Amino acid sequence: MSMKINFMPYESKPITRMAMEIPVDGLVTEIGPKTYMFQDITFVAHVQPVAGDYIVRLSETDTYHVERAVFHDRNVVEPQGAQ
Repeated sequence: MSMKINFMPYESKPITRMAMEIPVDGLVTEIGPKTYMFQDITFVAHVQPVAGDYIVRLSETDTYHVERAVFHDRNVVEPQGAQ
């Protein structure tokens, strides 16, 4: 008999993420299943990363891809050069 899976809602804590936008001229290389590299950064992606998407680093061992629309929906993003 299988156990019932029950997803529950959880509120996110306010958090500042370390992230970078993949530039238009950035070369992203697939180096393994769901594993990619940009310059010297290795990260996980479940869909093909493209220019304008983001690479988010939570720790040295937890770096991952976030599509642009999702990143902009969930984070405050300042226009480039605005500070």
